[in-house]
Amino acid sequence: MRSSSVRESARPALLRAAHDAFGILGFEAVSLDEIAAAAGVTKGSLYHHFASKADLFEAVYRAELERQVHLWGEAYAQAGSPWEAFQASCLTYLDIIREPKARRIAVVEAPAVLGLAAFRQIEDELAKSAMKAATASAMEAGEIERRAVEPVVHLIFAALCEAAMQMDRADDIDAAQFAWIVELKRMFNGLR
Repeated sequence: MRSSSVRESARPALLRAAHDAFGILGFEAVSLDEIAAAAGVTKGSLYHHFASKADLFEAVYRAELERQVHLWGEAYAQAGSPWEAFQASCLTYLDIIREPKARRIAVVEAPAVLGLAAFRQIEDELAKSAMKAATASAMEAGEIERRAVEPVVHLIFAALCEAAMQMDRADDIDAAQFAWIVELKRMFNGLR
């Protein structure tokens, strides 16, 4: 019988292997056998941790989004005022999305694999909640006009998601990112 520490170490190994596989090849092009082999575990071990390929993908997407939110938080903490910090964290997202694996998992694959309802629920839970708190802080500090937080967050989040999709489709990702940064900064200024 395998020790519980070996079983517990299988989950992170599976998530890393699946992140690489889904991020490079996409959901449809990779098999569970390939992921288990890359993780150095049996397929039975994979099924011990994840009920299906879709379940594994959801865990990978959640982990990727949690990583992104962590990086947003770091950018937020390093900036000045709450509104400047919020803007810095939003623009950090565009840097993250330049990473091919992050872009493929979060922008291309997640909506298709999870379905729009589940995809949005995870976004609401992990990403939008952090954005709501940051926006509320900027309003409380008097840096942007007080108004309903929810529509402001949805507007900014939608713009960031569209920027990510357009960057993914662009022939020149640098030019696309630059153009979106210019427009997002204009939008941020308009919210004051």
